[in-house]
Amino acid sequence: AKELCGYEQEPSSSSLQTGDSQSSTLNLKCSTIDGCSKVLGNEIIKIAKQKKEQALKDGKNYLDDATVKQQTGAKSFECLVLMVAHQESKIIHCGKFAPGLINFQKNKNPLYCNGNDDEVLTNSDGFDKGVMQINTEVHKNVDTLDFIKNVNYGIDYLIKNYQTRSNKYTCNGKSYLGWNVALRYYNGWNTNCNVGDKN
Repeated sequence: AKELCGYEQEPSSSSLQTGDSQSSTLNLKCSTIDGCSKVLGNEIIKIAKQKKEQALKDGKNYLDDATVKQQTGAKSFECLVLMVAHQESKIIHCGKFAPGLINFQKNKNPLYCNGNDDEVLTNSDGFDKGVMQINTEVHKNVDTLDFIKNVNYGIDYLIKNYQTRSNKYTCNGKSYLGWNVALRYYNGWNTNCNVGDKN
C-alpha cells in the first residue's frame, strides 16, 4: 500500500467516480474516529486525484503538486483537500459534536447518515454540513448531505477560487494569492468583519 498524506492507500475495489451520487453504494467499514477518518480520507483522496488529473488535462496547471506545495506546504493537491476536510470535520461525515465527536459511525458504517439531515455532521449554528462543512446559507441548492456530492462541491469550490492575482482581505489586512485565496474563500471572505474567521 502506498502512503499519501499519512493515509494508507489500499487498492480500490470500488468504481468510485467523481460524478457518482450514490455514496450509499460505498462499502466502507470502521470502528474508531481515526479509522473512520482514514477510510473516508482514502475516498476523498480518490476523488481529489480524479479531479486533479482532469483539471491538469484542461490546462489548470496550478493543481500540480509543485505549485500546491510551494503555496501551501501540502505535498499535493490531494493532501491540501484532506487538510481542509480535517480542519472542517476531522474527516468525518456523520455524527454530532457533543463535546467530542459522537455517533461518527453506526454498525461500523461511517456513511450511515447519508442523506439524513438529522445525522449528518453539522456545526453549532446548523448551517455547515458534512465532511467538507459546506455552509448551506451561502451555498444554496447544494446536496450537502450526500458524502460524494459534499466532497465534490468542496473540491470544486477550492479549484474555482484559485486566483493568480493578489487579493487583500480587509478584515485582517492580509493579502492572499493563489491557493491561499482559495483557502481564504473556503473559510469565508466576509465583508462584515464582526462575523466569521478573520484569520
